[in-house]
Amino acid sequence: MRIEKHSYCEEHMSKYNLESLKQLDEITCYVDASTITKYAEASGDHNRIHYDEKFARTTEFGGIIAHGMFTLNLISQMLDLKFGMDWLVGGSLKVKFKGAARLDDIIHSWGSLKSIKPQDEKMILTLDIGVKNRKDLSELITGTAIIKMERSRVDENTE
Repeated sequence: MRIEKHSYCEEHMSKYNLESLKQLDEITCYVDASTITKYAEASGDHNRIHYDEKFARTTEFGGIIAHGMFTLNLISQMLDLKFGMDWLVGGSLKVKFKGAARLDDIIHSWGSLKSIKPQDEKMILTLDIGVKNRKDLSELITGTAIIKMERSRVDENTE
């Protein structure tokens, strides 16, 4: 039996350069009815605010909105793409929902390194993270991500 290394594993087992951690690559998503429906099916969340326009207009949101966890998922995808298993095994989020994504919105995640501190054999990365609406630049989610990883995984040389 031949065993091959998966590129995902190789990519996420190399050291992180401090410069590469300063800004994270954003994840962008167009919010349409099909996407909301697919998320409802996958999550089992069939709240009428996500599909019934007449009902949704009577709520504080004034219309159909995307699921909050769908919106939050953009942050997790962004962190997974950058940190892989370090995020999945040693990551946590603290966020505040500030707005809702609506039909035909284009939303994107953002993230930047706030601090990096050694703690025993670990490095603790603290990142400012969020999701914005491209239409009006409003913040839909803001918060902090913390990732604990092996200290040996961070190249502290900035040269």
